[in-house]
Amino acid sequence: MKRDSMLGDAAAAVVAAGLGLLVTAIDIAAPFGDDSSKSTIVLLFAAGALLGLARPRHPWRWSLLVGIWLPASSALRGGSKPLLLLLVSLAVSTLGAFAGALARAPLRRRPATT
Repeated sequence: MKRDSMLGDAAAAVVAAGLGLLVTAIDIAAPFGDDSSKSTIVLLFAAGALLGLARPRHPWRWSLLVGIWLPASSALRGGSKPLLLLLVSLAVSTLGAFAGALARAPLRRRPATT
């Protein structure tokens, strides 16, 4: 693997973890009883899609780094049903990451030269 590619993947991993932590912080800061789950789902999907678009080679990597923080913080805070939250957050971030990677696929194709 090229050095530039490794540095780009490392930077994307830091950004992915940061976005996941940011989404978690926004979700935690929402007032109790507020229906913030819709905005959390949109943010998880958008973060995954952004990273999948930027680095489409291994989108599953970005979905893990984005989606793991919300259920981890819920488990640490003694929240209910952390396994369900894990499945939902990973599913949403995975859908976003693969959607971003698929959106990038036509951009990577080069026209055939004659």
